[in-house]
Amino acid sequence: MPPITAFNNFVLSTGQKLRTGPDEILNDATKNTYIISRMLKGAGAADVIQSGTKIVDRLMLNDTGTGVYYDPNETLSIENIDTLQTIEVNWRFFANHFSYTEQEVNLNSGDQQTYYKNLLKVKRQGMVTDTFNTMEEKLWSSPVNADMEAATGKLPFSLRTYVTVDGLAPSGFTTVQTLNPTTQSRWRNQFSDYDSTDLTNPDTGLVQAFAELFLTCRLQSPRPRAPPENDEFQQMGIFTNRDGRMIFLRLTRDSNDRLVGNDLGSQNTGLAYAGLPVEYIAELDNAGWTAGQPRYEFLNLKYLKPVWHSEEYMKEKEPIRHPNQPFSWAVWSSTYYNLFCSSRRRQGVVFPTGATTN
Repeated sequence: MPPITAFNNFVLSTGQKLRTGPDEILNDATKNTYIISRMLKGAGAADVIQSGTKIVDRLMLNDTGTGVYYDPNETLSIENIDTLQTIEVNWRFFANHFSYTEQEVNLNSGDQQTYYKNLLKVKRQGMVTDTFNTMEEKLWSSPVNADMEAATGKLPFSLRTYVTVDGLAPSGFTTVQTLNPTTQSRWRNQFSDYDSTDLTNPDTGLVQAFAELFLTCRLQSPRPRAPPENDEFQQMGIFTNRDGRMIFLRLTRDSNDRLVGNDLGSQNTGLAYAGLPVEYIAELDNAGWTAGQPRYEFLNLKYLKPVWHSEEYMKEKEPIRHPNQPFSWAVWSSTYYNLFCSSRRRQGVVFPTGATTN
């Protein structure tokens, strides 16, 4: 069998053998990404896997409003109130590929199986890394209605679509995931501003803004006879750019009257607010925020996750070659997904006073 044919067969066989199933997505994401791995940590397949023509969920944004006080023997009215709203979000389609040439397969000697395994590992690993790096970048991109909310768009929603400085839809949007936050007050994120010229001011400074947002994002369920929904902030974090983390670190150090132990950087690795980690996101360095005026994204990732299509997650196709490049082969990978938010009320942002965009 010619080497190139043998290698094509090896690609096909290992592609089927190693193709990631829905229940293995979490492990793969953890190895290759940062914020996506945080989103998927602790999630089950049912939370991040769907099939069908769209991503579908039902949200309860209002109560029934049927409670009444009454007199004995008073006639009571019965109403059948539907409190759920259906949200349908379009899939976004992502493709990537790796390629190899007949020459690089034919001109290498040594144990065939070992060489094939190593070559394929390098090719596939490069493609997978690029796939998740691209997805990571898009998670923090600026919101664009035509690309994200519109059914004809190509891009997935970004995190900054769901978190705005006024709690409403981003500039250029009317709806977010088909719901209008102007008319649906519970479909708005939380927000609090701070005076960037007086960070330590007890009324308008950064610490006060953090305190206000922490309280408004801390939503709790009532206690019915059935166990309530568990929302203990285990999947919540505070995300900012380099500028934001350095400012928060400086405030943390200045608020202490002595250094802890003999380690000047002791607070750097464990930087937190009320137990929530304050984390640096490199992609946010490109967000266009004014120097000295960073934002702090309070994200509860229990309610904010990528959703993958059960039939098209990193699914590799058969090796193909173009008639004008008869000695080069390509393997395409297909992924259907989008970023889905099931609760904007549990998300928030601290931003400098006067900012008008997110």
